[in-house]
Amino acid sequence: MEIYRPSVTWNISRKGGRYRRADALVFSVPKSGRTWFRVMLSKYLSLHFDQQIDIGGYQDSAGAMPNILYGHEIWSHRMTDSLRRRLLGFYVCPEAVLRSKPVMVVHRDPRDVLVSLFFHARKRSRRKFDGTISQLIRDPLRGARAMVTVMNAWRARLEGREDVLWVAYAQMHTRPEEVLTAAVALLGLEPNPVFIREAIEFSRFQNMRKLESEGGLGKRFLSPGNAADPESFKVRSGVVGGYRKHLQADDIAYIDEVLRQLDPFFGYA
Repeated sequence: MEIYRPSVTWNISRKGGRYRRADALVFSVPKSGRTWFRVMLSKYLSLHFDQQIDIGGYQDSAGAMPNILYGHEIWSHRMTDSLRRRLLGFYVCPEAVLRSKPVMVVHRDPRDVLVSLFFHARKRSRRKFDGTISQLIRDPLRGARAMVTVMNAWRARLEGREDVLWVAYAQMHTRPEEVLTAAVALLGLEPNPVFIREAIEFSRFQNMRKLESEGGLGKRFLSPGNAADPESFKVRSGVVGGYRKHLQADDIAYIDEVLRQLDPFFGYA
């Protein structure tokens, strides 16, 4: 199994400083459930530190609340068409920094991710995709092979570390208390069961959809592309296995073949 390595190993951009100053890192392929996890964890932290919830983005200012940097890292590095950002290593977390931080990786069945990514690319993204869903899953930059490449790369770089939490989307459905408790503990905090339950209730799908329809949380982090189009919402579906409604049999067969190259750790092959 060939493991992808970024074309640069440095980051000399302003984001490199953010990586170094962050208390923890959260990575994911886009549309893997990171928004859900982010709202859940942010709500817990707001309760723990008695501060208003704001999931709008990274804050450079120091404070009691952990400074968490959310990003797509090498996925974004592969996707960018900016030569300047590539040369600066704008999205890449240098290995020395990566080894010094607790890391959480949110992952989801690539078949579901590809469907969600298709609707995002058609209805929300500034970098529009005008093709069919069959074309997207075969796209070299953001299709099935790209997802396998990036997920395998994170697994190879982070495997065996005790300060890494692998957050499966399906587990957020079936065992949210366990997932959130582990995330809080990884940040060096003593999990509060009452706050855990409250954060989980706050991040339920219907409440997040309601928040998005009303304008979002903190710096308009949650906002639909078109309020009249349910498929343009950031909080779009929230189900496991929903890809079967959108993918044809030959598309599923193609993805299944590609997933043979995915590290068995993830359990999606």
